[in-house]
Amino acid sequence: MPAAWAARVSISWGNRAAEWTTSLRIPACPVPHSESGSWLVFPGGFLVDEPACVPLEVGSGSEVRTVHVSVGTPCPA
Repeated sequence: MPAAWAARVSISWGNRAAEWTTSLRIPACPVPHSESGSWLVFPGGFLVDEPACVPLEVGSGSEVRTVHVSVGTPCPA
């Protein structure tokens, strides 16, 4: 997330005790076994001091885009 937001929001993701941060790397998901019918779930979320439309920088390879995540309030259209 942009540096200006570091004091306003934290994010947690994964199947372990919550580790709140402003930056994380999520590895590629394993290929599911279609016959098992099982789901791959990763709990997590955002922690904000007040409702916000949070800018989140998402990268893949050399490409980075900013997306906005509604946390307790709608993002403008």
